[in-house]
Amino acid sequence: MLAICRTKAAHVAVTPTLYHQLMQDLDLASRYRTVFIPTCSFQILAERDEAFATLRRLYTHLAAGGELLITLMVPWRDFGVERQWRVRRSGVRPSDGATILIHEATVSDRLEQVQHIWMRHEVFQEGRRVQTQLRTHRLRWYHRHEFAMMLESVGFREVAVQCGYTDSDRANPEAELIFIAKR
Repeated sequence: MLAICRTKAAHVAVTPTLYHQLMQDLDLASRYRTVFIPTCSFQILAERDEAFATLRRLYTHLAAGGELLITLMVPWRDFGVERQWRVRRSGVRPSDGATILIHEATVSDRLEQVQHIWMRHEVFQEGRRVQTQLRTHRLRWYHRHEFAMMLESVGFREVAVQCGYTDSDRANPEAELIFIAKR
């Protein structure tokens, strides 16, 4: 991920300062005006204590009046197709024209709000499968009011939530929630 960031930054003549740390162990020398956790990345923290530790770390790394922006989602669509393999993403690798398929199957514990995910990555060249990789991970989801209370409990104020990135997302219950909170 960091290598991809460096490559993309180089294409636009930017040299970012990047760190390789766990979110819950975040320890940087600076404070920031804005911290943004995109694409529901916060949800890979499957343990609640890790989530709270991360929120506390993010709070201390924000300057006074700084803003935290975090996107979250609830996997509503996955609840109806649990334990069923389906293609989640596909594409063609520019370097060699290989077709990449990512299959996914999920099981969700609605009481604990944890989704178990199995992902199968397959690479096809000239119509033949040449590589397969299987991995698993867990995601924890949070409902709107629950996450707002979590933010407030570690000191954030003026917690606001918007639904999605566009006006049309507001009517979509499956759109990502964007939490904005001030230090």
